[in-house]
Amino acid sequence: MSDDRFTAHLPGHTGRVLMAAFLDGPDHLASAAADGTVPLWSLTEQRQLAKVRVDASLHCAACNQTTGHVVAGTAADTVALSIRPH
Repeated sequence: MSDDRFTAHLPGHTGRVLMAAFLDGPDHLASAAADGTVPLWSLTEQRQLAKVRVDASLHCAACNQTTGHVVAGTAADTVALSIRPH
């Protein structure tokens, strides 16, 4: 993103967003929220491509942008997820 303007509205999370990271270039964005969801978004199409749901509230998350692996932490455990655009 080359400037500071609003470029997309990606509805879907019902909880606080904990992490957002680009995967495989600037079009695919993964996000994780306290609502227990980790969706993959297409910014060009402004739509959700995939979603992983964890049966717990997420407290933190991190993403490896190269592999597409997301590690999310809950109050009870740590969950490793893999979400890929292809």
